[in-house]
Amino acid sequence: MMLAAAALLKCGGIAIKIESTGIAHPAKKWEEWSEKADLPTLFRAYVTYIGSGDLFYSCGMHNLGYPDCVVQAEIEPQTAAELIDAFLRYLLFDGPELEDGQTFSVKAEAPRYKIEHQKCTMFEPDHLFHNPYGVWKLAPAGKSVSREISTFMGRRTTQGTKKRAFHTLREFLFDSHL
Repeated sequence: MMLAAAALLKCGGIAIKIESTGIAHPAKKWEEWSEKADLPTLFRAYVTYIGSGDLFYSCGMHNLGYPDCVVQAEIEPQTAAELIDAFLRYLLFDGPELEDGQTFSVKAEAPRYKIEHQKCTMFEPDHLFHNPYGVWKLAPAGKSVSREISTFMGRRTTQGTKKRAFHTLREFLFDSHL
């Protein structure tokens, strides 16, 4: 798929938009990525992080056949981005067998988060952002994660400061890890 899109760019395209994630990538970046097309590159190309209302979440893991990740916005955007990034990389690259109630932490001394798998109710099933594999919800250990993620996230978010800062941090994390 990446090579096909790269071929279209050579015909005069200026960018590639991933409709199932809502992000676009400049032609030069996409051409670089299409030469690699390994799992870290696919992750970077097809997954984004979003801050919306009282949640931070990933969008696009369904493109790779995995659930997305959701965290309540009770933590700073940087902490949320680092947590989501670490969790998704763990999911993709280590292939753990996860179960509800297990805990996850970025580092041994960092806060622990209890995980729970839930259906994706953030977007309607026919929406391109809907993840048929569900989501892993992370909540601080000791707090209940049973509250289902609400459907209000199906609305487009505005380009608020929190969202921009969160997305920018995602780019920083990717640039420093790849």
